[in-house]
Amino acid sequence: MIRKPRDDGFEDTRLGALLDDAGVEALVLCGVLSEMCVSATARTALARGFRVVLPHDAHAAVQPVTVTPDLDRLQAFYSELVGAEEFTRVPEEGPVFFVGLRTGGSELGIVVDRNVETGTPTRILLSIAVQDADALLDRVGPLGGTVLGAANDMPWGQRVAHIQDPDGNAVNLTRPV
Repeated sequence: MIRKPRDDGFEDTRLGALLDDAGVEALVLCGVLSEMCVSATARTALARGFRVVLPHDAHAAVQPVTVTPDLDRLQAFYSELVGAEEFTRVPEEGPVFFVGLRTGGSELGIVVDRNVETGTPTRILLSIAVQDADALLDRVGPLGGTVLGAANDMPWGQRVAHIQDPDGNAVNLTRPV
């Protein structure tokens, strides 16, 4: 694994040297933010002479990011409830501004703003696929969240539990029926 400190995967990393040493000629790039990290890395790869492929279904332009006054509390909530794992931290040392979490194939960003108010109504819903929505409900409260009701089978083929994270953000825990 190579940790990248910048948008461009080649900048300030060993990536270029490793690819050159291995004789790699072509790269298939995938990622979350097409207009930032994927684009920056693709441009450098092309400039270095690599053939670059960007599969249309292997990168995106949207990453949900929530803003919180208490990063540690919110990170612990998602880590302990659904097994989210930190994959990036900015800056890597010192007071943290941003943490990127992964759960399954999805990412969630958390930004710290000590002045943001929590508990205000939200218009964004985080939907997280889990193994057993019902089994997680008992863990929500002790982790600082709120259970809004029992899980229900929905007509579109999912069992859904409606909860709120510790900041009051709407979250659905879902699994196929």
